[in-house]
Amino acid sequence: MDKDFVPSQEKPLIPYEQSFSLASQLEQKHHDELVLAERPTFGKSNMPDVLSKLPNEVRARFYGHGVTRGGKNKSSADKLAAFINILDNSTIKGDQGPLESGQLGAYTNVDFLIVSHLDRHLNKEDQDRGSAQIRNEIGWVADIGAYVIGSRYYPIIDDLKVLYPDKNIIKADEIPGYVNSEINS
Repeated sequence: MDKDFVPSQEKPLIPYEQSFSLASQLEQKHHDELVLAERPTFGKSNMPDVLSKLPNEVRARFYGHGVTRGGKNKSSADKLAAFINILDNSTIKGDQGPLESGQLGAYTNVDFLIVSHLDRHLNKEDQDRGSAQIRNEIGWVADIGAYVIGSRYYPIIDDLKVLYPDKNIIKADEIPGYVNSEINS
């Protein structure tokens, strides 16, 4: 067993299948709006354009995780389901990296991006265990500053904010405001 695995949870973990069911319901509910939202983007994320407007030295102070589950052979509900599962469990599978551009940075050409607080990594650490990364059955437990949604999925953001009122869910266009609020607090 992984030495960083911490099986006890305050609440049970939500399985991916449940998140996929919700994602499918949201996509069905907002089908027409999602189709219209995708037309002007030609299937591309607006996340890189928004982030490119921030100075690299500011982006370097934030860490991110781009949600990439799925792909060309999977339904779009897979990426949304992975994002919802992160909302449900505050747990991430995969890597994180600084938002600055470069080879070791976070992958940001995505529709869903997880962003840290200022000058902090995304992973939670167990100080009692010598700063070991906290893990569970899904992946590593995250300390998330913002859950960011790209423009193609703006039609579902209000529903997600109602379903997850305690999470900081923002549009990609709101990243500069989030960054400024973190820097100025």
